Amino acid sequence: TRAQRAVQAGHLDTIRRLTLAAEYKDHDTAGHIERIGRYSEVLGLAMHLQPSRVDLLLHAAPMHDVGKLVLDPALSEAGSVGEGDLTLDVERLRTGHDHAEAGAAIERRWGLPETLAEAVANHHDPDREPDPIGDAVHVSNLVAKFIGVGLGIDGMAVNMSDGAANRLGLTTQNLEALCADVAAGLAEAMEIFGG
Repeated sequence: TRAQRAVQAGHLDTIRRLTLAAEYKDHDTAGHIERIGRYSEVLGLAMHLQPSRVDLLLHAAPMHDVGKLVLDPALSEAGSVGEGDLTLDVERLRTGHDHAEAGAAIERRWGLPETLAEAVANHHDPDREPDPIGDAVHVSNLVAKFIGVGLGIDGMAVNMSDGAANRLGLTTQNLEALCADVAAGLAEAMEIFGG
């Protein structure tokens, strides 16, 4: 119904604002969330997804790390991550969950579409539940990291899912071209805005 859509839109806006606030605590990744949405949109359009599916990407991608809002305080209290430890492993060890699982639980609790929750839950392992939305979120997150945006403590310790790349029709050449286009657009934006 119309009322349900309005409530859902309010929840999406709240999660987006919370996620943005969380990202601003880390200067290096402040723009990561917004850029992920743009990268996903480019991928969705390149895949010729229906406009409603591209819209889902614009909501799912920026919220892919919303679970960090829940887990970061617990991890901060537990102490620093050891050298070579990957974030997901540390999250699971210290809390029993990772930020992808926590983010999906938040989205389900708020009654957001299951497609969004699944994309968030699987953004590090899209082969678990293959879906074009999840695949595009996964690839967009990695494109950001490949060009040096939002690396976090894991740096370049990331792996592209071959399954997601194949399902999206990505080749080494068009992935390189996508990274170059995104990097060029980022440089142009930074020049315009004096960043």
